[in-house]
Amino acid sequence: MNLAPGTKVLITGGTGHLGGALVRFLVRERGLRPADLRIFYLQGTPPGDFRDVPGLEFMPGNILDADSVRRAGLGREAIFHLAASTSFDPRQKALQWRVNVEGTRNILEAAREIPALRRLCHTGTVNVLAAPRPRGSVGDLVNCDPYAGPGRLHSFRSRGETLEFIEAARRGRPGWERRIGIGYFDSKLAAQELVQDYAGRHGLDVVSALPGTMFGPYDALIGSGVFLLSIYHRKMPGVLKGGI
Repeated sequence: MNLAPGTKVLITGGTGHLGGALVRFLVRERGLRPADLRIFYLQGTPPGDFRDVPGLEFMPGNILDADSVRRAGLGREAIFHLAASTSFDPRQKALQWRVNVEGTRNILEAAREIPALRRLCHTGTVNVLAAPRPRGSVGDLVNCDPYAGPGRLHSFRSRGETLEFIEAARRGRPGWERRIGIGYFDSKLAAQELVQDYAGRHGLDVVSALPGTMFGPYDALIGSGVFLLSIYHRKMPGVLKGGI
């Protein structure tokens, strides 16, 4: 996203690892003024350590509260939507779905009401795709189709089925949360489909970034850096199979 100095920006989830990196990138590399960056974060959680970037605007709220999301978006020209639940705890499936899917819906609805908005950047995940086929090949939208092949990671078999389930969950169909497989994978795929649906039906200018595991500075919580350091200092007894 090409942002000129003076652009009014909203960053949801801006106090996390990725958010901290993005804030500093926008200020130091793109020349945006800290006062033009509004950081929307979960009320009651730490606002992060931004002593090296004074002048930021912080707005506590809740991504599940449509009114607070709408207020956060007022007057913004660009939105970076980073807020999400990345838990793999199966006990968090229902809440995780609401945060990742309905929270994203609140952002999309707010974006529709902002006359000055130029673009929304949605942060998805590489996990909305299937593993490349054949294994080891360079991935693209054809050989990483999340609904096809043996590399499928999700509970849904088509885009239509995903969108239908989103609405069923929203209506509170009894037992809906039992339909979810791996909560993070399924909820982020659903959020991605919702983003694409809004872009198509309402003409929103949206770009999606699909990052993998994040490494680097500003990782204030227990993240990937902690595991790397544990391996380096020989404090981790073993490493499981996986794609990281």
